[in-house]
Formats: sequence, C-alpha cells, structure tokens
Amino acid sequence: MLADPTRRSVLERLVHDARQTTTLVELFPTTRQAIVEHLRVLSYAGLVEPERDWREVRYVATTDRLADVVNCLLDTGRNWDRRLVRLRSTR
Repeated sequence: MLADPTRRSVLERLVHDARQTTTLVELFPTTRQAIVEHLRVLSYAGLVEPERDWREVRYVATTDRLADVVNCLLDTGRNWDRRLVRLRSTR
C-alpha cells in the first residue's frame, strides 16, 4: 500500500493539510482517476478520511492510524536489527 511513491506523497501532503481531490490532481503529474484510486486505497487502510463540507469533500490524514503504522515499522526495524546482530555473531 505505501510502496507506491505517489501514494506516499499524497499521504504526506494530507498529513500537513486537508485537501480536495482537485487540489491533489493539480500537484501530481497523473490523472484524476489515479489520485482517486490512491485516496480510495488510503481510505480503505484507514490512513485518510473524507470530510464533507456542504458540496466539498476534503481528505485529511488520520493521525491515530498513522501512529500505529509508524510504531509497526519501528518494531519491524528493531526486529531486523536484532536478527542482523545474531547473524554477525554466528560468523
């Protein structure tokens, strides 16, 4: 899900400021359909939420879920570090 560089960049921009789809489309050299798909995937993962204000829909990053992802990545990194230390010590 976050392996796609455009998707990561969309998420990064939403962390700093809620944005409409049309604003995001203007920021990336891709199609509206591609941005909509990135937002759908991020929304499905719980990383962004749509906020409706009358006729406008803005997307905003969900900080609680992002914190979970960061903690998971940090734990994974620590586990790999421990594995590498064990591998080096067996040589």
